[in-house]
Amino acid sequence: GAGRRRIGLALSRDFHHRVDGLWTAGYLLEMQSAGLMDPTLIHCPEVLAEPALLAWAKRTKVDAVIGTDSEIAGWLRRGGLRVPAKVAYADLDLPAPDGKVAGIFQDAGGIGANAIDLLAGQLMRHERGLPAKAKILMSGSRWSNGATSPRIKSPGPEPEQLGPMPALPAQPVPFD
Repeated sequence: GAGRRRIGLALSRDFHHRVDGLWTAGYLLEMQSAGLMDPTLIHCPEVLAEPALLAWAKRTKVDAVIGTDSEIAGWLRRGGLRVPAKVAYADLDLPAPDGKVAGIFQDAGGIGANAIDLLAGQLMRHERGLPAKAKILMSGSRWSNGATSPRIKSPGPEPEQLGPMPALPAQPVPFD
């Protein structure tokens, strides 16, 4: 984490369950493998709230927070913590890669388009009802640098280099 050693994870219990605990599991595995394991660095209340988050951040002396609410950076600043100089913040689910907050852009619109493609394919094959075997749809996400964290070199192009989304064809593509 850009030289950071006390990296905290802050997410609500609802968000933790919504992703089947996978983000917490990934965090724990990475911290363990880096030799930085400290269970006090996980903040997972029923609801994220500014006073409790600030008390946790100050008590644990985090120097970076990974979270799921872009308001966290503002809470840290209002609590007297200098972001990103002393405490960096990265969001796991950025609504937009606008440079205000650093983190992962999941691209909900792209995920929705992929889900529509999957459903359209099932309809074209005259498949009805739930599939006999569950299908998992994976869609790539990307890192977006922002004002809440030191700049990180990403292996892919920056969001501004990606250009506009290509237009969809006006007519459906015929299948043979």
